[in-house]
Amino acid sequence: MIKVIGIGEMATSMDETVILKTYALSSCVAVVVHSSLKQASGIIHVALPTSTNKENIDKRPCYYAKSGIPLLIESMCAKYGCLKGELQISLYGGANTGRQDDTFHIGQKNLKEAEKTLQKMQLHYQEGDVGGVLCRTLEMKVNTGMVTVFPLPLML
Repeated sequence: MIKVIGIGEMATSMDETVILKTYALSSCVAVVVHSSLKQASGIIHVALPTSTNKENIDKRPCYYAKSGIPLLIESMCAKYGCLKGELQISLYGGANTGRQDDTFHIGQKNLKEAEKTLQKMQLHYQEGDVGGVLCRTLEMKVNTGMVTVFPLPLML
């Protein structure tokens, strides 16, 4: 069964028949988490690094890297008994638009905030497939944590 994670959403599972999938990561960042001990996995699809509007954060915490990533980690630990140190964490997405007039650099800012948030939580992570000018769709097998990336060039 495929469980789709939309923009600003997260999902976790330890059902070995589930594949977690998120579509069209360009400047957005997906943080994927896996515990091989518990055979549990999770993905969050963040759109922005953070917000200064507390109401926005309260309504959609998974939309932002700074508020959503801790929720993903806490969920894995609370639901499945994972220890933070056993989690294998990877980052995907954070693409540049490739346009010269891109003054916001959201992809780079999303990656930077995701890295900063994980470092604050004293969690080790690796870059799975980040940056560039690709739009990525990800599939993750819950029981193995294996991630498959389906890249497409961004339309400039």
